[in-house]
Amino acid sequence: MPVLTEERFNSGTTYADFHRRLTEGGGIMQELLIAGEAGAAAAEIDFSPYLALERPLKVLALSEDWCGDCTDNLPIVDRIARETGKLDFRILARDENLDIDDRYLKNGAFRSIPVVIFMDEDFNEIGHMIERPDSVTELRIRRRQEVHAAHPEFGGLQTPPDQLSDELREARFAAEMESREACRPEATAEVVRVFGAIVSGK
Repeated sequence: MPVLTEERFNSGTTYADFHRRLTEGGGIMQELLIAGEAGAAAAEIDFSPYLALERPLKVLALSEDWCGDCTDNLPIVDRIARETGKLDFRILARDENLDIDDRYLKNGAFRSIPVVIFMDEDFNEIGHMIERPDSVTELRIRRRQEVHAAHPEFGGLQTPPDQLSDELREARFAAEMESREACRPEATAEVVRVFGAIVSGK
């Protein structure tokens, strides 16, 4: 059964719309999007699986503008779409399309985003990715553990930030963001690998 109808797919926004909203809004989400787009631009991507496609694929992302994994991963889809012409890419708001999202619960329980669904021209799914590869989650956890081991004043991974002083909370946030950014090249490469495997059927 097709994932969705052509009409519903076409009602999705473009990546340009997504980019505009986040950059106009400013703040941390603008910063994360700029970093995500820089990471996507720097990534080594094998475009051959996409260029070998007889017909472009439909790609749908369920997203929300507050989501850091969306600012990491949607720029990768956008770059592939622009440079190959083989992906017709649309974005739908997760919270307005829960009937679709509930078909893609992470671990069967969580409405994690982004959900990136690759489909043929008839909207039959050929593969999907939910949130991020498990390897990226494991990498980020290791890096955060290293941050907290080096900074016991942060109270450990399980300490809620609101239990820290303003100064320590800001320092912890900055250190964790720096750690996340240090993961970006490896994390981006993993997402590129997953997308390529979906498209090539490997």
